[in-house]
Amino acid sequence: MVLKKEGNKEGNRIADRLPVLSEAEQKDATKPVSVSWALELASQDIGYVWVDHERTYCVLQVSAENTLRCVRVYNYEDGFWFLSMVRATCAVAGIRLELDGYALVQQPPRLDEGSTGSEDSGGGEEGDEEVQTSMAEGYDEGFARGWA
Repeated sequence: MVLKKEGNKEGNRIADRLPVLSEAEQKDATKPVSVSWALELASQDIGYVWVDHERTYCVLQVSAENTLRCVRVYNYEDGFWFLSMVRATCAVAGIRLELDGYALVQQPPRLDEGSTGSEDSGGGEEGDEEVQTSMAEGYDEGFARGWA
């Protein structure tokens, strides 16, 4: 389902679906390492796309100077929790986060029997060199559920 700004029914807004963060989650979302992660992401070139390959597979894009846009969120609790954390981080960092009117809410992919749960479409050979796919890699602290 693609949400649009105009004619959007109440209750379909992504912002309305984000959970309220606990005090501990709010603290995690606003700690310096989290803010640094968001500032680093927002400083990338316009059009840069980041995917949370660790857990939620949310897709964020740098859409303008100091602006991040959610391009996709999976329709499950962790996806919306992740966006709630990102929203809190962006608020403290002074970064605009675009949600409604831009994000595609998708059902999570079905896992085939024996699947690892990753979105990797294959093509790599066993033993290939690993490539960093997350800007959060290298940070020694993270949110309680494991990002930034």
